[in-house]
Formats: sequence, C-alpha cells, structure tokens
Amino acid sequence: MSDQRPPALVTPHEWRRPVVRFGLGGAHGLLLVLLVVVGLGPIIWLAKSAIMPTNDTITHPMALFPHGAAWGNLREAWVNVHVGHYLWNTIVVAFGCWLSQIVVATTGGYALSVLRPRYAKLIYALLLATLFVPAIVLLVPLYIEIVRPPIVHHSLIDTYWAVWLPAAASAFNVVLAKRFFDNLPREIFEAARIDGAGPFTLFLKIVLPLSKPILGVISVFAVLASWKDFLWPLLVLTDPNKQPLSVRLPAIQSQTTLGVFLAAMFIACLVPIAGFLLFQRSFMRGTGLGGAIKG
Repeated sequence: MSDQRPPALVTPHEWRRPVVRFGLGGAHGLLLVLLVVVGLGPIIWLAKSAIMPTNDTITHPMALFPHGAAWGNLREAWVNVHVGHYLWNTIVVAFGCWLSQIVVATTGGYALSVLRPRYAKLIYALLLATLFVPAIVLLVPLYIEIVRPPIVHHSLIDTYWAVWLPAAASAFNVVLAKRFFDNLPREIFEAARIDGAGPFTLFLKIVLPLSKPILGVISVFAVLASWKDFLWPLLVLTDPNKQPLSVRLPAIQSQTTLGVFLAAMFIACLVPIAGFLLFQRSFMRGTGLGGAIKG
C-alpha cells in the first residue's frame, strides 16, 4: 500500500514564502503566549499575591512587590488560621474518595468487560442512563440515605464515610474502566484461564498491571473532584474540625486579612498542581483510551 497522507493546509512550497512562514510563526507564538497567560496567569498572580502585603494587593494588584514581600502571610495562614489542619482533612477526604472510586471502577469495569454476565448489557445501559441525571437532583435522596442508612441504621453525618461512599458510586469512572478493559487483548485472558487462573487471579495479576494508564486518569479525576467539592462536604461534615479546605476557605476569608486568605488559597492549590505534574504521563496516556499493548 502506498503511503497516502492527507493534504496539508500549507504546502511545502507555500511554507518557503517569507510572508507565510513568518505570519504563521507569529500566529503560533501569539497563540502560545495567550494560552500561557490564560492558563498560568491566575496561578502566578495568586502566588505573587500570597506573599504581598494586603494594601499592595488592593492598591496595586498587578504590580510586582512595590513595597517588598510579606512572607509572614504563609506562616500566619499555616499557624494561626490552621490551614495545615484543614489541608490534612482535605488529604484524608481525597484519599478515601480516590480509594473507593478506584475499587468500584476497576471491579465494576472488570465485571462488565471481562466476566460479562448475562445482565451486563442491562447494567451498562443503566449506568449510561445515570450519566444524564443532574447531580443536584440526587442531593436530597442521597442526604436521606446518609442520615438513615438502610443497613447500618446509624447516621453517617460528621464521618468521612458520608463523603467516601457517595463518591465511590461514580458511573462515569466505571464506564471509563470498562471501555479501557474492552481494548485489552482477549488472548491473554483465555491463556490465563487455560493455565487455571480464576476471576480474582485474572483481575489482580493480569488486568490491573495492564491498566496503569486508566488508573492514572481515574486517580486524577477522583482527587481533583474531591479537592474542589464544596456543597456535599458542607452538608454532611458540620463539625469544623473535620471540614476540608474547600469548605473552610469562605470562613477563613471573614476571619483574616486578604493577604493571609490568598496565602491559604495558594497552599490549597499546591497539592493538586503537584499531583497532576507527577501523574501527567499516565493521565495523557490514558485519556486516549487506546490499546493497552502494542505489537
């Protein structure tokens, strides 16, 4: 077969013309600068304002340290406003949500894609149907279930289980995992079954090691969604000592100065940014939902 490539918008002959080359190059550079300003500009401004005096932030919001830096904002936010304590609460909440979503997504996707019971298509259709239901519609019945659990018969209010358990019921993550498992080579599963591997061995030793890309995607989605969630933790965690940063930041705003509040917001942003930078390779590999094995 001949190597047929789709026609390019700019042919090599046109690219040799100085007007086209410098015009497109300038447009690319301008677009890159615009994306950097829009994407990183707010974060850079927040980092700058976190170590600026409050008066300078109000009077000269775009200036670069007109009267020096105020590094004490970070210390006051960490010590006096107890951002460290609320940050730990956020980590606990995010870790529990991540673990519960990983367990439910991988086992649910494995059952629908690999085990394939007779009712798998029906369950998959119901999962897809729940994606069209707005989350706000489920708020009241979900809150009633947390206040009066059907099996435990003990209210889960002011416990982290009230956040972890609803987060685990993510149909979107199950669909993502199933779509990825569908692309895994079936020959490996058949060979493992011939060698005597049962469902649990197949899941733990074959499927999970091949699923690192989608595990990274689900992990990023789970952590970021938990980190920025405000309404549900506000409803079920009424004790301020157990609330995460997303819930406590509005209260912090009314209790301290603008500089300290911005410092607290900057500290809250550091962990998700660092987490995305750390797992960005797995995230980028998994978003394509392509084949798991090449060759």
